[in-house]
Amino acid sequence: MGKVNGTIPIISAAVQVEADGAVGAVSAVLDPADFNSGHAKRDADVRGAKFLDAESHPALRYSAPKAVAGPDGWTINGTLVVKGTAAPVTLTAQIIDVTDELASLRATGVVDRREAGLTKLPNLMIARTLAITLDVVFRHVS
Repeated sequence: MGKVNGTIPIISAAVQVEADGAVGAVSAVLDPADFNSGHAKRDADVRGAKFLDAESHPALRYSAPKAVAGPDGWTINGTLVVKGTAAPVTLTAQIIDVTDELASLRATGVVDRREAGLTKLPNLMIARTLAITLDVVFRHVS
């Protein structure tokens, strides 16, 4: 049926950096009511009860206890909660840019739609997995 690109805005996100520079807890809250793919009917369907059910569940939540540094960035093993269903999601993150005040990174991963409770449709109608890319800019706060 083809690839569909869409966005879900991040309401808030936090990364805890330990005194030794290690990345600790990671968390994010996303707004499913603002899902946007540029196609009004599809967007309404995705926001609706068959998928995100944004009216009854106004937030998607991701959390991980830590990020593990590797040669090409970090691996973040966390949990995505959609409509009260928790599913494991591993993100791979890389720094894009760092200044004195800001750090931007890109994280990628794959969500299993069934594990996350994101679809009631058969696999013939929609792919089982969903590739995600997060482009995030963090501001240092004390």
